[in-house]
Amino acid sequence: GNEINVLAERMTHDLTRGQVLDWMKQVYSSFKNHSAGKLVTNGIGTGYDLHFDVRDIAQTSDYLSPHSYPYFHGTSELDPWYGQRTTYSPNFIVSWCEMMGKPVVLQEIGCSEAWLPASKIGAYIRLNYFSTWADGAAGFLWWSSHNIDPDYRVKCKDMHLPYSNDCFAHASVYSECIKTVNELGLFWDDCLPVCYIVVPEDMSFNAAMHKLITAYSLAKQAHFDVKLCYEGTPVPSDASAVFVPGLKLSGEAKEVIQKYLTEGGLV
Repeated sequence: GNEINVLAERMTHDLTRGQVLDWMKQVYSSFKNHSAGKLVTNGIGTGYDLHFDVRDIAQTSDYLSPHSYPYFHGTSELDPWYGQRTTYSPNFIVSWCEMMGKPVVLQEIGCSEAWLPASKIGAYIRLNYFSTWADGAAGFLWWSSHNIDPDYRVKCKDMHLPYSNDCFAHASVYSECIKTVNELGLFWDDCLPVCYIVVPEDMSFNAAMHKLITAYSLAKQAHFDVKLCYEGTPVPSDASAVFVPGLKLSGEAKEVIQKYLTEGGLV
């Protein structure tokens, strides 16, 4: 499916999260029963809501394929396009999906010239490509359809129309990024200390991003490898520290954090 959560927002329904999960399980099993060797994923439009929870998506996908647009996340209202919370919003959604322990392909990220000047978009591609690669994304796809003129028509005699000039420039930047990553390699150990930011279990993606993105950005600036974990789940063994950014922890989460502290962890 592609951005089925966006469609759900525009429908009148009384669906529960459990019903949505049952439906996704049926779709997933149907694909697998008829073509077991193929990978199945579920593209979610700019976040995971309380109907399409990332934990449910992970049960019904072989890898996770989030979409990330600061305009739709709302982080572009918090900061300019080159502000910390805006530029780290794609990293945040990658970290959100990586909580599930499956590969993450950033399936859609892009920028319209109505949001950012054309002269800045190449730099924006580089910034997002390299930062999400460094955060462990298994793939990155740049989505530039917002820049296509609505009157654009392909003419076979002359494919290089005026509207395609910027797209060619962006493709060149994208190609340079791929070449650099291939030279650096894909299998390397991150030397940064790891910190985990605690996420409330009953909070939607967009609400969590707006609540936690400042702490996430500050931890990045402090040269941590920043990851997320749901409250109430054991603190992963690679943690150097755990951040609890202004949240009222549940009783179960307090017990988890206390155990981590007793074993010598930092909060």
